[in-house]
Amino acid sequence: YDKSNGTTLYETDPAGNYFEYYAHSIGSRNQPAKTYLEKTFKSFDECTDKELIQNGVKALKETVRTKNLDLKVENTSVMIVGVNCPVRQLDDDELQPYIDNIDDNADDDDDNNNNDKPNMDVDKDQ
Repeated sequence: YDKSNGTTLYETDPAGNYFEYYAHSIGSRNQPAKTYLEKTFKSFDECTDKELIQNGVKALKETVRTKNLDLKVENTSVMIVGVNCPVRQLDDDELQPYIDNIDDNADDDDDNNNNDKPNMDVDKDQ
């Protein structure tokens, strides 16, 4: 925590360089999660705590999507860290609804992608 800038996130590489991030992923399959976070981090300021957790779980889901693995409470951990909030890990019962929500949304995405009409959505920011 930086008193002048608020909550900050840094990664230090083996050479001693450090980088500040708004959202970040590390590990052997981190790139899909980084890509998801890069696309969505601008909305995080308006997110509720639950929405932030859901975004974190979605980022984790991206890391297993290409490996045909399932995200389950047995292979997923979520820690909560915040100002005036004790550090804690979500237990399996707390985590399961977030994973279920990902799976439910994936089914909706599959239904939406199986229609015969091309996707005509336009990103107004581009």
